[in-house]
Amino acid sequence: MNNPDWTDKTILIAENEKINYLFMKTIFDPTGVNVLWARDGEEAVEWCRDSCRVDVVIMDIEMSDERRKEAARQIKVLKPDISVIAQTSNTIYLQQNGNSCMACDGMLCRPFKPFNLLALVEKHLYGYYA
Repeated sequence: MNNPDWTDKTILIAENEKINYLFMKTIFDPTGVNVLWARDGEEAVEWCRDSCRVDVVIMDIEMSDERRKEAARQIKVLKPDISVIAQTSNTIYLQQNGNSCMACDGMLCRPFKPFNLLALVEKHLYGYYA
C-alpha cells in the first residue's frame, strides 16, 4: 500500500498510553490525516460530540477510566456514521469481553503491522481495502 492521501480526514486515537498514541500517529503521519488524541473514554466522547469532523476513532478498549466501556456506545449514539475500531494488546480480554466491543466496527490486536492498521482504517474510511 502506497501512502494514501487522507488530508481531508480526521482520526481520533483514544489511548491512555502516550507511547501507543505516538506509535500510531507516526504510522499515520505520511497520510496527512489530522490526528487527535483523547487520553480517556470521556475525552473521546467529548471530541466526537464537539468536533464536526471525526471520521474514525481508534479506541484502546482497556483504558483505565470508568467510561471506557460505554465510550464506544456513546460515540455511536452521538455520531452513528463514525467508525470505532477497538484495539488492545490483550487477546484474552477480547475473547472474554467481545460482547462489550459490539458497539465497535472493527478490532485490532497489538502488536500490529503498520500496513494492517492503515488497511483497516482505509476500509472504514472508504468501505474497501485498497
